[in-house]
Amino acid sequence: MNNLSNTIYHPPARLMRIELSPVCNYRCHFCCWQNSGISSSYSRFTRNQIMMFCRELVKSGCLNVNITGGEPLLLPQDYLFEMIEAINQVEGINKLWITTNGSKLCRPDFCRSLANASLKEAVVSIAAETDESYRSYTGSTLKLSELLQGIATAIHSGITVRVHVPLSPPGIHSFEQMEILLDKAMAAGVTEAFYFRLHNSEKIEERYNRLFVNPADITEGFKHSSRWKYRETGSGRPFYTNGIMQVNVPREQIRLITKNCQSRNCGMFCQGIYSAYCVPDRTGWIIRACHRIFADKNNEYPLDMELLERGQLQELLRKVWRYAYGG
Repeated sequence: MNNLSNTIYHPPARLMRIELSPVCNYRCHFCCWQNSGISSSYSRFTRNQIMMFCRELVKSGCLNVNITGGEPLLLPQDYLFEMIEAINQVEGINKLWITTNGSKLCRPDFCRSLANASLKEAVVSIAAETDESYRSYTGSTLKLSELLQGIATAIHSGITVRVHVPLSPPGIHSFEQMEILLDKAMAAGVTEAFYFRLHNSEKIEERYNRLFVNPADITEGFKHSSRWKYRETGSGRPFYTNGIMQVNVPREQIRLITKNCQSRNCGMFCQGIYSAYCVPDRTGWIIRACHRIFADKNNEYPLDMELLERGQLQELLRKVWRYAYGG
């Protein structure tokens, strides 16, 4: 296997994560979002506003959008489906997906409605490999087996599902556990997965230290397994495959070349997937130029709706992308 520490990975494509709601129905041990599970008032985009915002993103060179939260599938269905349809109608958006805990996918009618709203892809976070550990980890009554059946239903409805696995001692922390989950996910029809360590932040330093699992230990398991073969994508990104599933190696094990990541040495706070965030609060929307919340807030910019409606966001978005890429 190649030495991952010497692998040069191309700068990640520009990505905007739009947090449509801070509300979540899970209480996961790993979650670093301070509003998880807390209902609060927040602004909502209109159909025209989200389309104008995405048109401005395209003009700025950002062609990928991720709807996230909280748990976005808890939003009122009419609003959620309207946002999905509106974003997909914007010419130039290359890829749209939803990040979810997947609990709502257990309803076949809901999966069909998501597909009818033109959602093509979902990323489901799964942090444990058995029914018991999954319930303990999430604080949910849902069994892992029920979640996987929901994923199978979503795939049958025409939605591609990827699985993301946050590592931690209460959940998956060994290669053997990882393989158990991957086998179950493959049986549900999943063909791509990704594993990563937890986000750190100054606010959760003690909890992070207790929950830390080095993804390199999982990578070593793949490296020494006769079942999984090492491969690289056309851009040089490493992954392992058994001929059915592609399991991507965390980018934090690969040399990053975004200028902000290098200058701030933020590796311990990030999984190495650079993106900007559009985040709601009680006064409106904020564009955050990376995942981290800095005390000086020098990477946060208010989203002026008047400028948005006049199509004048390019100066703001240049600041956002310059923060990471330096240009």
